[in-house]
Parts: sequence; C-alpha cells; structure tokens
Amino acid sequence: MDHIRDCGKCGNSVRLIDRFCGKCGTAMYIDLESNAIKEYDFLHIFNALYNLLIDKTNPKREKYIIKNSEEILSQLNKKEYLDDLEHIHFRIMELKTSLKIEDENIWDADVRQLFQHYNSDKMSGYALRCAEELYTGKKSKKLKSEEIEKIVNRKKISNTELKGMNLSETERKIYIFCKSLRDSEIFLLPSKEIIETMNVIIAQFAEDTYKTTLETLKKIYPGVYEVIKDKNWEKDFGIPTSKEEILNIALNDFIFGYRLKASESLL
Repeated sequence: MDHIRDCGKCGNSVRLIDRFCGKCGTAMYIDLESNAIKEYDFLHIFNALYNLLIDKTNPKREKYIIKNSEEILSQLNKKEYLDDLEHIHFRIMELKTSLKIEDENIWDADVRQLFQHYNSDKMSGYALRCAEELYTGKKSKKLKSEEIEKIVNRKKISNTELKGMNLSETERKIYIFCKSLRDSEIFLLPSKEIIETMNVIIAQFAEDTYKTTLETLKKIYPGVYEVIKDKNWEKDFGIPTSKEEILNIALNDFIFGYRLKASESLL
C-alpha cells in the first residue's frame, strides 16, 4: 500500500497524513458532502474525515462524531497528559539540582504539544472507522444485552485506570466496552485491508511523533540537554523516544479510537 498521493494540481508527492500539498498549498482532502464520495478510494475518504474531525471549528464534524465519544476522547487525553506530566515533574524535581533547572514549569507547553501527537492517534483510529462505514455503506449490527455483557466481562478495568476521568455512567460503560472488544469482530472491510491501512497511517504518525519527541526534549531542557541526552528517557522521565516504543503507543491509541467509533453502532 502506497504511503503517498499525488497532488491533483501540481503533481507533487504528498504523504497520506498531510493536510496540504507542501509545494502549492492545495488541500489534500475531498468534499465529504459530494455525491461522488463512493468514487474515491478508501484512504482519500479517511484523509478527509480525519482533517474534518480534528478541526473543532467546523460544525460539519458533528455529523460524524457523537457527544459521548467526544467526551470520552477528551477525558482520556486529559488524564494521560496530566498523569504523564505529573510523572515527568516528579522526576525532574528529583534531578533539579544536578540539572540546574530553575523553573520546572517553563516546559509545560512543550510537553502539552508533545502529547497532542499521541492524542491525534486516537482520532485517526476513530476517523478510520468512520471512513470504513462511509466506504462500505455498512455499520456493525447492534448487539443484544447478553452479548454486550459477555464482551465487557472479558477484561477487568481497574478503578485506577478510570481515575481522573470525569465520565458519566454511560460513558464509563462505553469505555470499558471498547477496552474489551476484539478488532476482528468488528471489521467491515476485509481484515487484511484494514490492518494494512492501519499500519500505513500509524507508521506515518509515529514517525512524526518520534521527530517531535526528540525536538521537544531538546527544547524542554535548554542548556542542560547535553548533560542528560544519554539518559534513558523512558525509564527516567516516562517519555518514550525509540521508534518501537512510540509505534506501540500509537497503535494502542489508534485501536481505541477505532473501537470507540464502532461502539456507537454496537451499543
């Protein structure tokens, strides 16, 4: 499966996840309201949906994402960010003297930017399921209550995992259900095609996140980066820096977003 597309205006090669052509600036996503939507390939539909969903100023996105799903993503992203930030703060405070950091809050905005990359993986998974439903014209059939109960009971979700998320009872049930789903049960397209598509998208997001991680870490610690650059960032600060670690995080986030969208028709 190709990782790039050609710009229809200038012919420049553009990566799948890029919103605009880097050469001429042409928008690289299609009109989802077009009657010819079925004439486009699956990845073009995904690209258009993803770019719509991440633009919270666009009222058209409400057609594709429901309130409960929006809230679950928001609360989960907030929890992950605060948990990770707290951990990093704790480790920095321990090393503060040796690193000569006067104000450990100066890099908060940089860390927030870093974790926005992880958050976008969830939305890309959500968008992929949206695209799959549009492309096939299908949705998963609503499950019976006993089927839902069976899925939910597969996995025990600890209170610690839910702590810090201000979810309604309905949203909590949806979250637990999504964590317990098996992806092979909900694919609308052949599993091979979906998995290949996931791999293409995740690889590109992970590559961007990897580069941003290293750039952000250098920016967070101006003047002392040389002192700490050889430390184990995963172990000492809770920030993954290897491509393998970042790819694994991206995959888990992506799958959760995919399951969340699927749950809207299953529940």
